[in-house]
Amino acid sequence: MVTAYADESMRTLDGESVYLLGATVFRGDDCQLDALVGLKTNGAKKLHWRELGRVVQAKVMRAVSSLTAITTVVIGVPMNPRKQERARRKCLESLIYFLVDDGIQELVLEARGPALDKRDIQLVDTLKSRGYARNLTVRHRNGADDPRLWVPDQVLGAFGDRLCAQDFDSEWEEAWHDLERVTRFEVIDL
Repeated sequence: MVTAYADESMRTLDGESVYLLGATVFRGDDCQLDALVGLKTNGAKKLHWRELGRVVQAKVMRAVSSLTAITTVVIGVPMNPRKQERARRKCLESLIYFLVDDGIQELVLEARGPALDKRDIQLVDTLKSRGYARNLTVRHRNGADDPRLWVPDQVLGAFGDRLCAQDFDSEWEEAWHDLERVTRFEVIDL
């Protein structure tokens, strides 16, 4: 069974909110996450992009780039900040279409709590009732329990920073270009 691991992020660009949903698919048996685990801050439950300095971010991007994996990022614009859940549903629906077309059979989403997780499952059930994604299994896991969920967090964090045109040194830029080569971007209107 081919599985994708997904996480979300939101950013503001030029006063406009953007919703990001990314899913990473690991190919083959290569799911060596030791390098990422080694970059986690002492005492942290998981590797989280926003907690890292620029030097460590560059190391993280290189580690992710070296995996036999590809990440699909759905970029939903413009997002009404008061309608975040609507943005998530639209992005998740699009992501599911891309993943199913790629032959993915299971989607693991980072857990957000019982009520919000239930909304994700209801969306998938709706898609199945329409005759789509019938063979897709969706479940939620705590990000601290599965380092595979860290990968889309890192990709979304790097992309979000790049999108907001922050200043970066050459090492960060080079690492970003490596990461960009193993990332597919899809823009949708919200």
